[in-house]
Amino acid sequence: MRNTSRRRVEDLQKIVSHGRYDRAVAILGGLDPAVAADAFASLLFEEQRALFVRLPIDLAAKLIPAFPYYDSFVLLHALSAEQRGCPDFR
Repeated sequence: MRNTSRRRVEDLQKIVSHGRYDRAVAILGGLDPAVAADAFASLLFEEQRALFVRLPIDLAAKLIPAFPYYDSFVLLHALSAEQRGCPDFR
């Protein structure tokens, strides 16, 4: 991982730990999906879940294939029924 990406991961961890989810979403959205998935995976699972439900559906749909099956299952079930019914997840 390049230094810039590593710094973004560290920034993401700090921002999420302070509950600044809007900023975390902006950071993830600006990263390559593979780097974003790695950054997301670096968070504690409770932080992942809290952030995942705040992601725009299109960004969540891009990230979910990079996660292990069980993590994907749990994160998807954290979404509301309305969010899960979105065509991006079908």
